Amino acid sequence: MASFTSNTKMHRLSLFVVLLLATTYTASSFSCLGSLMSLISCQSYVTSQNNFPPPRSCCNAVTRLNARLTTTLLRQEACVCFKDYTSRMTNINDEKISSLPQACGLVLGFQIGTDINCTAIP
Repeated sequence: MASFTSNTKMHRLSLFVVLLLATTYTASSFSCLGSLMSLISCQSYVTSQNNFPPPRSCCNAVTRLNARLTTTLLRQEACVCFKDYTSRMTNINDEKISSLPQACGLVLGFQIGTDINCTAIP
């Protein structure tokens, strides 16, 4: 029962953070809230310590998001959004974040992670 309560609290906290960020980050064609919500299926992967691959739904979401980030500005806005969100999470696995694109078969042309310099993204 404690695990269920802990998971419920984590999901509520995550939703609160997502809603908080939605008021902070909005752009003409980029939605921080929409992007974070689309990647919710990746949360179990980026917070785990196991060696399982990311869920297919996560990879599908990452691929769709990548296809929408067609300009440097959009990629940088997404970076700031995700970096801010992940900085608020205590159980994030930076190695999993860094490996997510490759694990989903994507080549971004730049490395991602919690310590990324968003202004350096091409």
